[in-house]
Amino acid sequence: MLSDDEFFAFSGLRSAIAKLNTDPEVLGCVGRCLYFFVDQGRFLLKDAYREWVPFSDAAATQLIRLDEDLPPRKTHMAHYAVMRSEAWVEIMENAYRQTFSSAYTYERLVNLQRSILGRTVILEHLLWFRSMENRNISVNVVGGPGFLAWALDSKYATEVAQYRTIAKDLLLEGGVAPGDAETFERRFFEVGVQKTLERKSKLRKRFRDKYRQKLLQWSPKRLRLFVKRHLPARVLSFSGWEGYGIDGVCESLLARQTLFERAEVERVRELALETAASVERHRAQNRDR
Repeated sequence: MLSDDEFFAFSGLRSAIAKLNTDPEVLGCVGRCLYFFVDQGRFLLKDAYREWVPFSDAAATQLIRLDEDLPPRKTHMAHYAVMRSEAWVEIMENAYRQTFSSAYTYERLVNLQRSILGRTVILEHLLWFRSMENRNISVNVVGGPGFLAWALDSKYATEVAQYRTIAKDLLLEGGVAPGDAETFERRFFEVGVQKTLERKSKLRKRFRDKYRQKLLQWSPKRLRLFVKRHLPARVLSFSGWEGYGIDGVCESLLARQTLFERAEVERVRELALETAASVERHRAQNRDR
């Protein structure tokens, strides 16, 4: 599942399909991801989601998968996986069976069902290019709240109750015993909210987000451009401007033993630069009117 400003790498897709064809025990595959964006005519990249962890070798059973993936533990996101068609259709139909005010609810239901139905694996192969040019649609769906704000706001209490019922029903329909289903549902929602709250409440993150917001909104444009052009990329990680050149990122992928085809990265660069140039021409024409 990709947005309209993202790309799959064909070589990564071939690797995922080969894995599915040769290992019937695998439900789906996720691969490695690169963020990409254009800044002041430069095509920049960032290696993403390296914090993901695979299911253990013991996760061949449903209960072990649920235990490894549900809060306070975590493996990797399933809604970016290349999956077997029948399972993917079932997962998406169940996840989107009801409309919720927060778009983040759906991806959690996708992850839950993945653990119920089978095991996904992480391929050490570049599979996915994700654009940083646009805001995540989940943040701004008709002004909807983030997951934590939605879960803690009493005006969404009816939706929250329905959401939890759907989660528990999915567990029961998937063959989980009633007692285990209650435990896993509490971990899915209550512990999930608790862990999200803990993460959001860390002093360092509060300060970083507050500083980032003020810097992005109030810095003079010339200062922003100068900082983004001349400061080391790692120094800019707090700002959302962190990005690296194509040569450095490809060297990093090689060092991590991540398989990829350089030509595919170059093709994404061409498309991104062409799009950025087109946008600039359009803006210039509008200014001249």
